[in-house]
Amino acid sequence: MEIVRTKAKWLNPDEAGNNPDPADPWLVAVAAHYKYVVVTNESQTSSVKIPAACRIDEIKCRCISGPHFLYEVGLVKRIDPAHISADAFFAKGQTG
Repeated sequence: MEIVRTKAKWLNPDEAGNNPDPADPWLVAVAAHYKYVVVTNESQTSSVKIPAACRIDEIKCRCISGPHFLYEVGLVKRIDPAHISADAFFAKGQTG
């Protein structure tokens, strides 16, 4: 947790104790420790989201999107790009 707190500061609450999702740093820390995979639909290209924290060298845990999770566990047999939001796929409209 200390590595997440220092290396992925954007996941931590601000000075007022606010954080849109205070579970985010814990999810990343637990996933990294136990070698779990984080599943999130946050932008994979953002520099201030869970996937960015997962890519930090000292953390290094795998992070995939919901459709990829469904494919990997066998609930869907193929991912059809027509069924994925173009904005989400190309990270349009994402900030950070």
